[in-house]
Amino acid sequence: MNVFRLLSVLLTSALAASAATPELSGIYIQDTKALFVMVDPETGASSRWLALGQEFAGYTLKNFQTDTDTIVLGKGGMDYFVKLRATKIGYAATTLSGTIEVGAGSLTRVQRATLVFGEENTFPVTDHLALTIKPVLLKDGNIAYASSFARTESDGRKTVLSSPRVVARPGQAFSLKVGDLGFSLKP
Repeated sequence: MNVFRLLSVLLTSALAASAATPELSGIYIQDTKALFVMVDPETGASSRWLALGQEFAGYTLKNFQTDTDTIVLGKGGMDYFVKLRATKIGYAATTLSGTIEVGAGSLTRVQRATLVFGEENTFPVTDHLALTIKPVLLKDGNIAYASSFARTESDGRKTVLSSPRVVARPGQAFSLKVGDLGFSLKP
């Protein structure tokens, strides 16, 4: 390899490395699908929920390593291994599993959902219904889960259907039900 080719490869690699790689900020795994939220660290822009094979900021979501909470992104023939991002208060997240109920007998099984403390975490339940949960660590060590079910109307407006709150001890299962909407989750 001549010197100019080597310098070109090194410069291209350095430029690629200097561009900020998207961060992984959300994980949601149901029986039939795995979804992820990515964030552009330079602009703060978040993706919608993305499946493997989709793109964000020029990167393709290639694979997810469940044992390490690492998503593999591909760009320009290179792979980038991105772990679940730290929050503003450090790495503070909890992983839950359970069920979400959206009508009589209509249950969505959640194999795994990662919630970042102090941030709203929104999960698609159906095409037009989402559950948002914001866990907050309280001074007494308990966790407050503020939640809301919101429906997206045909004109794009969001209508909040229910917004209950529950406090649970760390590691304790918790559930809520308001009318025909509810969830039962456990860490």
